[in-house]
Amino acid sequence: IRVLLSKTVSWNIRSLGSLPIESNHMLREFRQGALAILPIAIAALPIGVLFGSLSVKAGFSVIETSAFSLFIFAGAAQFVVLDLWNKDTVIELVVLAVFLVNLRHVMMGASISRQIGHFPASLRYIGLYFLTDETWAMAEKEALNRKLSTSWYFGLCLGLFVCWNCWTLLGALFGQLMPPAETMGFDFAFTAMFLVLILGFWKGPRTGAILVSSALASSLAFLYLPAPWYILIGGFAGMATSQLMLPRLEKDSVQCGQ
Repeated sequence: IRVLLSKTVSWNIRSLGSLPIESNHMLREFRQGALAILPIAIAALPIGVLFGSLSVKAGFSVIETSAFSLFIFAGAAQFVVLDLWNKDTVIELVVLAVFLVNLRHVMMGASISRQIGHFPASLRYIGLYFLTDETWAMAEKEALNRKLSTSWYFGLCLGLFVCWNCWTLLGALFGQLMPPAETMGFDFAFTAMFLVLILGFWKGPRTGAILVSSALASSLAFLYLPAPWYILIGGFAGMATSQLMLPRLEKDSVQCGQ
């Protein structure tokens, strides 16, 4: 009994001694995730301010605008709602439009699930709520080099979430003082940000083929179909191209192995 008690006490002491080390590691990982997303969060400043300003102009209060970003947290979908919102708006049309815009999250969710499958179940579902185009791209890129940690991923997601909500609140409070977005080039901020994210995945001509097919399909859909079908069509075109190229990639891999 004395030996068993001594071993139990010794194990508890070692466990308690490791807690600060583990906590420091988690905090360091969280901070690294937040710092990784910081450049994108800063780049989102004009977009968030623009949304806050447009939301107030559309008739939403400052509190409603903040709630909009807190509970929906989907930049593109939020702008779609503002475009469709007026006194004669059919709410079913708004819901359908948002659904179509956010269908890309099904593809992103399927992709990121491979990287966060080792997270506790509750944290996986919470983490998917914070998933955006930017956090998905950053997490997938990080996963190419190492296994994602829960702390790093939530530092990434919460860093953008907090900044986006601060920017929209800033726009709701002071956006009326801003000149029109197009005169300052803010309307191109979304496009510029996504171009940078996409180029981060560049792996040669095959990547270019996927990007070109997606861009052409979405551009044609934009010209001939109502929004937001071009988002979904562009995504499916890129996926189809990657699948068509898969047999060639497998053949090259076999030849390299031989």
